[in-house]
Amino acid sequence: MKNRIPSLTIFIGCIIGVFQLILSALIAGAGHGWTTPFWFGIAGMIAYPLAMLSLFRSWSTSVYVIIIAAAIVSNVLLFGMTGEEGYKYFYSVTPYNYVWIATWLIWQIAIFVSFSRSRTER
Repeated sequence: MKNRIPSLTIFIGCIIGVFQLILSALIAGAGHGWTTPFWFGIAGMIAYPLAMLSLFRSWSTSVYVIIIAAAIVSNVLLFGMTGEEGYKYFYSVTPYNYVWIATWLIWQIAIFVSFSRSRTER
């Protein structure tokens, strides 16, 4: 049973990643909506399963630092690219934009929780 939990969490991570990618495509609106998240939705297909796995597997501090740095850089890029695209597109897809942001934060929160837990277990 113990080996099934990480497999199930990876599967759940994949489901969340697919959901976010589909949501990204929908809010892009064939180029007439907020298109920036589509590229981050693709990255989410890798980030979500890793984040869910991290809840059950402890990694070295350097791995966490790399992933947390990637999260920070991706958020800065998301904000910057949204600004370049124009915030009118961001607001044109309300409330779905906020749903997308909430799902985008799930993998980052999971990584932070895992990292915090690994630091307290030492």
